[in-house]
Amino acid sequence: LNIAILAGHASVSLRCGVRSSVCCGKSSMRPVRPHLAHVVDNIGDFLALFALPALLVSSRSVHLALDSNSEWQRRCMTLWESKEFISAFCQSQLAKSDFRMALKWSLLDSRRDSITADELCSIEWQQRFHGRWGEHMKHRDPWWHGNPAAKIRFSTAGIMLIQSEQGHWQTRATHILGAQMRWKFPEVAHGGNRIEIHSGIRLNKRPQMYEVWRHSNWGFVIEGPFEVISSFPMPCRNSSIVGYLAGDPLHYPEPVAYSGATFRW
Repeated sequence: LNIAILAGHASVSLRCGVRSSVCCGKSSMRPVRPHLAHVVDNIGDFLALFALPALLVSSRSVHLALDSNSEWQRRCMTLWESKEFISAFCQSQLAKSDFRMALKWSLLDSRRDSITADELCSIEWQQRFHGRWGEHMKHRDPWWHGNPAAKIRFSTAGIMLIQSEQGHWQTRATHILGAQMRWKFPEVAHGGNRIEIHSGIRLNKRPQMYEVWRHSNWGFVIEGPFEVISSFPMPCRNSSIVGYLAGDPLHYPEPVAYSGATFRW
């Protein structure tokens, strides 16, 4: 709000301001040259997006300075620089040089807790087990030993792949029977037809549906009772807080220590 007031006052001063100078005992008045663009350049990086509506209606000159395509491009690129995922549709707006719409749609898309098959299969994911799995599973998980999380992929054929220590992709198998792990979107009956639910994923015939949610960095997280899968690099175990993923709380509580009571379906 203070910045909005400052910008508004700067606009008024630049449009109506005068400069006085004393020469030979006489005061002369001359108009001040408008340098609103310079003011915008100086405060632009400090403006929060939620402050823009108030600024845009503060004055016509402020509106013209802040509503330029170059300003929207700067805001869009600055915001996207720190984000892990930008949808193909939002990126397509850049080709049209419509940076305002690109920014708008990306903000709306960041709240989407669902994923398409194309997005799911195009991303190289990282996976680790929840602490609730117990020591017998954590012993087989590289993340729990302080190493980078395992890398997995979802193939278009419905098969899950995992990267070996040698860097080769191979079929991911279940830890109990060694069966091939498969994935699919859950289905529900709707109007006599069955439609897929893209806000969750089913692995093999497990009764639980893995939930899809968005991290504050706009990356995807797929989480079930015993497993966490992210579309971005997981922080190492030593720098992680129990129950959190890169600063965001996990949706399934993660116990500090394993006990039989925390292992439940």
